[in-house]
Amino acid sequence: EITIDRMVGKGRHAPLHPDDFAELIRTKVFTVDSDKELTVHLYTQVMMRVFADVVTKLDFNQKSWDPEDFKNLARALTMCTKLKGVLRLNRTNMTAESAAALCNALPDGALPKLTELDLNNNPKLGKDGAKEFAAAIEAGKFPSLKVLHITTNTNIGAEGTMALTAAKRRANRQIQFI
Repeated sequence: EITIDRMVGKGRHAPLHPDDFAELIRTKVFTVDSDKELTVHLYTQVMMRVFADVVTKLDFNQKSWDPEDFKNLARALTMCTKLKGVLRLNRTNMTAESAAALCNALPDGALPKLTELDLNNNPKLGKDGAKEFAAAIEAGKFPSLKVLHITTNTNIGAEGTMALTAAKRRANRQIQFI
């Protein structure tokens, strides 16, 4: 079991799915051109071993990400079949647009073992961001989610809370909102 706490530095972007990484690397200039493929190969191997096989908790606390980062994260998270603990996305500058990018990029049934998602302290999330997560829950995303941290400094208000509660009820899910 591996927990990756604060996996990337504060100013870093979200991790990339190996296919996205390969696409990015192919646009770069290397002194030895064959090093591009080696770099892609090594990155893919690490992602397969770490994200796909062993990581059980991820902490991306205090990132200043934009919607594209959340979209990239969602693609990388599709590899995390064993992520069963907590995914911390608190203090990541998440907005409603970021929430939409994350939720829309995740396929239904993604993160099948994730039990806790921390979105607290994202004051720009708002009611529209809460509605994005409500729609994702209703669509079958986060199927094992038991705890959603979304009530502290997220400005979701009564409308966002009602959307989440209604989604939980319609999806027949037992999720605690903290």
